[in-house]
Amino acid sequence: MRLLLLTLCFPLASFAQRQEPKYDLRTKPSLKVTKEKKTLPAKPTVVAPVEEPELKWGGEVGYFLRTDLADQIRPRLYGHALGMGYGFTHTPSKISLSAGLEAAFESAGERSSEVLLDDDRQELFIQDFSISLIRTYSAAWDSKFAVGLANEFPTSPEAQRENYNSVTALQAGWSIPVIPKRLSLVMKSEVFYIWNSYEYSPATGDLNRQGGARLEFAGRVTLWEGWFVSAMAGSQLARFLDGTSDMSHRNAVGTGYAWEKFNVSLTMSNGTYLDREDASLWFVDDYRRMLSFGMRYSF
Repeated sequence: MRLLLLTLCFPLASFAQRQEPKYDLRTKPSLKVTKEKKTLPAKPTVVAPVEEPELKWGGEVGYFLRTDLADQIRPRLYGHALGMGYGFTHTPSKISLSAGLEAAFESAGERSSEVLLDDDRQELFIQDFSISLIRTYSAAWDSKFAVGLANEFPTSPEAQRENYNSVTALQAGWSIPVIPKRLSLVMKSEVFYIWNSYEYSPATGDLNRQGGARLEFAGRVTLWEGWFVSAMAGSQLARFLDGTSDMSHRNAVGTGYAWEKFNVSLTMSNGTYLDREDASLWFVDDYRRMLSFGMRYSF
């Protein structure tokens, strides 16, 4: 009987000796969760291709016929010119350097042998030689902005009679394609300085100009394939060597056809100052109505 009691009491005593874990109900057991850090693969580095420096050479040749409808001299004088320009454009800087020269002569009426220049002798002469440096930038709305520095040297007979040294011009232009391949607008400005040798013109005795500034606006509409019409309006402020100045104005309309490398145009200009292509002494103000025909080929 004693043995049976001991047997029953022993498991009870061993059970009583077990200590249950104690929890504080006021606190929660802390669980530590370790997140595994995932390493994302590195993005590949994209290197933009570097455009190799290059000089792109090109030029233009052309024939031009001009006459002043406001001139009362009879028979009417016609100016003929064969011109050529050649230069290069550096990429990727978009800097262009070019030079231009024209060989010209004038004819009277339908008789090209009777040229009324220099004592009525037929004469083939060289127009003023020009050189220009232009930098072109891409701007908003797919437009292009260009700034340039140009200089003209007096190689024509008219310029040599005036005996000035050269004409230096700082130019700027902004071209905006309003409707691509259909309508474009152009704004051009220029400030020029004339390096005179004399205060008064040796040929006319008039007071010489010291320089001036121009501002012009132009538009061009392509009507069908390469056929286009154009118009422009501008003003010029001229300053004389005595400090005085005057204002002159000009407008022009034209039409023509342009192929890939070939261009023909007919233009009527009306005003008291000239475009550079209309005469050697383009900076001399005088009322003219110039009718011009031109053919150009680019290569």
